[in-house]
Amino acid sequence: ESVQSRVSMRGIGLDYFRELDSEPQGAVRVVSPHSAAAMLKFGVVEEDLMPKTLEYFLERGDDQRTASIKAKFNEETRSNLLATLEQERQRHVNAYAVLVPESNTVGTEPTVELRAMGTTAAKSYIDKGKVVDKFRNGASAAAERRTMVLEKGRMRLAKLEAKEIGRMKAVLKANIQHQDLMDDLEGKQEDKVARKQDGIEALRDKVRTERIKKTEGFRARTSRMSQEKEEETNAAEMRLHMKHERAAAIVEAHNLSIQERAREKSLIDELKAERHASRLAMQARAFEHKRHLVEMKNRRSDRSQDYINRERNRSAVVAQRKQRALKEEKERIVQMMGVFRETGRFPKSGLQNMELVKGLITVDEADINHCSDDMNPEAELLQHDVAVQGVVKKGQYVYFKVFQELKRGRIQVMLTQDKGDVDVCIGNGDTPYPVLKECTWKRGYGEDKLVVHSFDKGFNTGFLYFGVCGKSKGGSEFTFGVKVIAKAELAGPSRPTSVAASISTKQQARMAHHKSFSLQAISKLAEQGATAG
Repeated sequence: ESVQSRVSMRGIGLDYFRELDSEPQGAVRVVSPHSAAAMLKFGVVEEDLMPKTLEYFLERGDDQRTASIKAKFNEETRSNLLATLEQERQRHVNAYAVLVPESNTVGTEPTVELRAMGTTAAKSYIDKGKVVDKFRNGASAAAERRTMVLEKGRMRLAKLEAKEIGRMKAVLKANIQHQDLMDDLEGKQEDKVARKQDGIEALRDKVRTERIKKTEGFRARTSRMSQEKEEETNAAEMRLHMKHERAAAIVEAHNLSIQERAREKSLIDELKAERHASRLAMQARAFEHKRHLVEMKNRRSDRSQDYINRERNRSAVVAQRKQRALKEEKERIVQMMGVFRETGRFPKSGLQNMELVKGLITVDEADINHCSDDMNPEAELLQHDVAVQGVVKKGQYVYFKVFQELKRGRIQVMLTQDKGDVDVCIGNGDTPYPVLKECTWKRGYGEDKLVVHSFDKGFNTGFLYFGVCGKSKGGSEFTFGVKVIAKAELAGPSRPTSVAASISTKQQARMAHHKSFSLQAISKLAEQGATAG
């Protein structure tokens, strides 16, 4: 398709102006994003890039030569302007490649982090930022330079000594050769003087004979030269006349050329003045565009600050509301745990509006599952309250299992690290091979023991599985046991009075801690759930 047909399309870029050889029909608008951005930066409009042909200036009344000069000047100016715009457009294209990677699809926005990083890189690229190298000097670098300078001085001194010894040898050898040469020259000079005396006598006789011949020849040449000189004089006069005529013609042509160049220079000066005025208009439009961008940026910044303030106020209101709800939840949990310590059951009426607690504990004992099938035959079966010793390598697991039918109470893991570092995790019937990344229960950050209650979510009677993981290079040694404590053992009043009286104050405080442990665990989980919500 022709350039005119492409110009008639909805929009064009800078590449089409390179191919235009005449002004297109109708209005032309640049819609290419990078081309439009380059034109906005320099304040260029589409009329500044339109070509003006020789016919355009002839139609305006200029003669053939003037129109040709104006057309050539306009085309050079347009080409330089297009080159500047194309360079700026390529800079925008490179910056856009940094801002939006190739992995993004059309119509999707980049992430906030990528957009922030790309904008900085793009701005640095467009502003033609320069990277300044930084050099570091230290004591080690100064010592190396000092040693290098001393070594170079020593090597230079050794070279100078070697050169001086060589020069002295060369001078001595040259003196000896000079003396030999002088002796040879003296002998040759004596032979030459003798031969010269004989030659002088022969030359005198030859000169006397040649003088007579030359005198006769000179007389003949003098007459012939006088005739030739007269002929050359006439020819020189004729050549001088012709040269004068040619010089007059050259001077006249040179004067005409000077006048023509002066007229062309005046015309070019007028065109440069017009171009300067056009560039001033471009700079004014570019400044207006930059001012508009700064105003838009300030307005966006104000709107962003208003949005941040609104979100901050809304977050404060939501946090206060959650704190009040959490406080009310804690009060209901305290009441519920009082009923649990007296009756051994959680009151269902108090859990109607406590979905968080219902998601963390099993309210009804009938809902506790039973696992009678051994899903991990490789695990070692342990007796209650009996400790065993074991060894585990780094990154590997040693599995144990217990069988219990606990409906009310807790299971406490007893793990002692004899050598190295180990960790433990627990799995129910659905997780017979528990690992730290996939298990039912494990120790939290900062906790030194692991306790599982019968009302915990995921608890089942029957088989429970324990995995001990090694974390030390070279292997770890440990002592492991499981203590199953029923609810009757925790109650306290069922013990004889004499036995209770004999219990020490420290043991009584530990029993009180066991009674309140369930309340503390549920309160902690409730706080974590409220914070996550």
